[in-house]
Amino acid sequence: MLLLPPGGERTGSWLEGAVANAWSPAGPLSTVSVAVDGGRRGLARAIRRYADREHFQVICSIGRSGAGREDFVPDLTRSLLDRTLPGIEERMYLGPPRRPEDLLFRGAAGIRGETMIINLPERPERTRAVLRFLAPVLGHALDKIAGDESECGRPLGKSG
Repeated sequence: MLLLPPGGERTGSWLEGAVANAWSPAGPLSTVSVAVDGGRRGLARAIRRYADREHFQVICSIGRSGAGREDFVPDLTRSLLDRTLPGIEERMYLGPPRRPEDLLFRGAAGIRGETMIINLPERPERTRAVLRFLAPVLGHALDKIAGDESECGRPLGKSG
């Protein structure tokens, strides 16, 4: 898993801890945190590199996903995705807002190649909540993205 925090080591360390706490029940998870410079171009290069050449299974960016003029991450992410994951996006939006600003979150989630890309909120409490609700579906989602074609649903029993 690749974490792309805008704030360097300080943000990266709490984010790595949050990921480990939320996703450790899903199995062993190796995380790498990389601070990205260069704004839009730098983030686009990082996503392309780590998804297309380094083949990371998950890339999480944090921050720059609100309503401000400089909050470009969701738009940039969507432009790089092959497919969106609207269920994950909607669930991120529907999380209970603890502060009014939480309602302005516009994070994107989707797939590029065989990589899941998720924009996380900047506030640590909100990010932890998003990571917790993604935990139960993470392994299944990664299997499907990697090509698992087995049936997802349980077979229906005979009626009547």
